[in-house]
Amino acid sequence: RRQIFQNKDFRIGLSYAINSPAIVEATRFEVKQYQVAPVQGTPFYNEQMATQYLKYDLKLANEYLDRAGYTRRDAAGFRLGPDGRRISFTMLIPTPVPIGNFDIHLPMIQADWKTVGIEMAIEIIARADGDIRAGPSADIFGAVRRSRKGNVRAFFEAGLLI
Repeated sequence: RRQIFQNKDFRIGLSYAINSPAIVEATRFEVKQYQVAPVQGTPFYNEQMATQYLKYDLKLANEYLDRAGYTRRDAAGFRLGPDGRRISFTMLIPTPVPIGNFDIHLPMIQADWKTVGIEMAIEIIARADGDIRAGPSADIFGAVRRSRKGNVRAFFEAGLLI
């Protein structure tokens, strides 16, 4: 599955498929949408890098997912990977979650991605189990990770920041 997420067009397609305005409204957070990029006010900040691919656009999402090479679908409408199996992965949510409304926005993203043929399961686990299960060969991506400096960032290992 890592090969799939390493495809830039695939990641762009997933980004366009996320209805971020609906998520912001549902969680009632006053936040600015941005990609994984240097933060505004830092020396390497770049407006284009920070805001690219954020528009909710299902047509563009499907175009990029097709361009990534995932045009074949199964009978349920899910896209098939290079191995002929459904593109499917699990998003681990370690508890307790220190920030965010993962219980609200992840099911919304799950529904958005289903619309474009990508299956994401959501699994809530004990924090101690997260590092063990989300190893380098796992088809699992952590949703919250604490940096060495103690900062908490919500992320998708594939490079999408919510």
